[in-house]
Amino acid sequence: PRWNQHYQDGWFFGAEHEGQLAGAIVCHAGAWIWPHSNKIEVRARESGNYAGLRCPWWKGARTWFLVAGPSEAVGITTETYERDGEERTRRNNNAHAYVRRHAWEALETVRRYVLEWPGVQGNFAGEDFYSSSINPSGFWRQQARNAVRNAGKPSRSIGHLSRMQVMFDPDMFGTYWNYWSPQNPNFFTDFIKRPMAMVSNLKDHPDFEKFARMAEMKLREDMYHTITMPGGAGQECPGYQAHALKLYEELAGLCREHLGFDPTEWPRYHAGRDFLWRISQPRRGGRRLFHPGGDTHPGPDGPRDASPFRTSDPQKWVSEEFPGFGAILRNRCGTDRETYLAFKSGPNRGHYHGDQLSLHYCANAAPLAVDHHCSYSPRAGQEHMHNRLAFTVDEFAHANMDGYERLIAFKTGEFADIAVGQVESERLRWVPPLPPEDWDREYPQVRLDTPLRYRRTVVLVKGETDYIVLRDQHDGPEVTARYALHVYGKAPRREGNLFRFDDMSLFCAAPEAFAFEALPWSHGAGGGESTQGVLLSRKGAEGEFITVLYPGNPPEMKPVDGGVQVGNDVIIFGGGIDEEAATRYVSVSRAGQEVLVLQGAEIDLDRSQGEVGLFVPDAGYPFGEIPDWLIRQRSAVPDWMQP
Repeated sequence: PRWNQHYQDGWFFGAEHEGQLAGAIVCHAGAWIWPHSNKIEVRARESGNYAGLRCPWWKGARTWFLVAGPSEAVGITTETYERDGEERTRRNNNAHAYVRRHAWEALETVRRYVLEWPGVQGNFAGEDFYSSSINPSGFWRQQARNAVRNAGKPSRSIGHLSRMQVMFDPDMFGTYWNYWSPQNPNFFTDFIKRPMAMVSNLKDHPDFEKFARMAEMKLREDMYHTITMPGGAGQECPGYQAHALKLYEELAGLCREHLGFDPTEWPRYHAGRDFLWRISQPRRGGRRLFHPGGDTHPGPDGPRDASPFRTSDPQKWVSEEFPGFGAILRNRCGTDRETYLAFKSGPNRGHYHGDQLSLHYCANAAPLAVDHHCSYSPRAGQEHMHNRLAFTVDEFAHANMDGYERLIAFKTGEFADIAVGQVESERLRWVPPLPPEDWDREYPQVRLDTPLRYRRTVVLVKGETDYIVLRDQHDGPEVTARYALHVYGKAPRREGNLFRFDDMSLFCAAPEAFAFEALPWSHGAGGGESTQGVLLSRKGAEGEFITVLYPGNPPEMKPVDGGVQVGNDVIIFGGGIDEEAATRYVSVSRAGQEVLVLQGAEIDLDRSQGEVGLFVPDAGYPFGEIPDWLIRQRSAVPDWMQP
């Protein structure tokens, strides 16, 4: 059934012999919990003497309508036709009509609905849950627009009354509370827009206030699973969050005028708008543009203008954490000397690429090391196409580890700011060497003997010239770790462990020896973009890179025990990924004076990633199983939703 946008899985199984059939049809989505966790398999022998439906069940619940009897009674018919002068036969499957009649429109289902209306006659009207028209990105979206245009027009119809309730029923379109995935949160908004508008036509019904409350609770469910508090980070990348906010604004007039509430007055809505402005990247001349992460589609000249979301004065901004997204480290905001580093270190993954723990870096209010703004044209889903570590094994020349990242430490000071993130995975997934990464493709995987852990520590050192120090650690299986950096400008000049680009330098303090590969790349989206890629590689079961990103010409830089010296600054790192081994995880000193320390005890693997409903990605999001720590943080049902 069309229980989310993707429509990817089969819904009917039958084994037939001499016109008799035994089988099963999926039904009652509202009774399915964790529905995407186990793929249902058909096992059949080529001999034709056995067919079985295998239903793995390790968590959750699901409901089936079992069928047995004559095939035609279930709607399985044979049709004879002629083609190219030959007589042929085909099988028609109309079992959806059978299950609609016996499962969805049976008395035990229909009695859940309000169908009485004094003085109004009529019949129950439902929906065909197997219809391809129930697609919130297609015909359904047009029907929703029509319903909004007709908002408030009286309808004294039992069919209208019943169909509105059916559309809100989780048996029709799975509910977030049962961990259904709409594939993208904005599709959930698109779907519920139509029945919300239909409620406005029922003001003459005695239970109108009940229906208006039903509509409000659906929209609250939607926004609760779309925007993270505090900070306002979306479950989806910035461009799709902007689209979600637009949908709420389109509904606001309908809700205010007819339903008695206004979603644009809710704190989550305002936090979502503020987030898009506060993570915007600088451009010289005072302009601010969208952060380009994920499928945030650019305009004709590159990233879109963020000023429509302006909520505050950038000159008052400092480095800050945005749970679910990660952190923005910055200095001299709102000036032509602004330093900006967006650290994607939160588990919100909707429409994001392979960018866990990646960064987008601007210095002097201009982009340097960038997250490409290509979105779908082409889609840069490969992890080595982002500014992060990527990992490969002998079986795959290029791979993604995927996983859900988390910010596990954040500390600021006058002279330095520190953020630490981590992501884990039990497998690697093959990817093509260059974009595009096709949407919703199941590529080969290698299961790892031990989990691969990747941790990144980001240090913004503030001074006359701000610069960035990175520590990238990994441990677990034997892999080749590749430090990837994509920078605007001409190909760098290499001087030992120093790489000089046009407007910045990269210095590798550790390891001393590594393989180097150039990776220039360009695309035509958003006016075009061309970068010079640097891949630094080393092989091992554990290891680290310590690097410096310095705008312009750097002072003398050299490795020191456990870290790096940059001019008169010394940045020292301690301990492995098991943070208990370190008492001083990061130390920043200037002219011999310690200015900021992050203790190992300040690293928290259970650090809150924000208050938001658990979003279950489905088709097109091959990030792996949702980890237990994320389920634990986000699966609780809030008090306002308790029965």
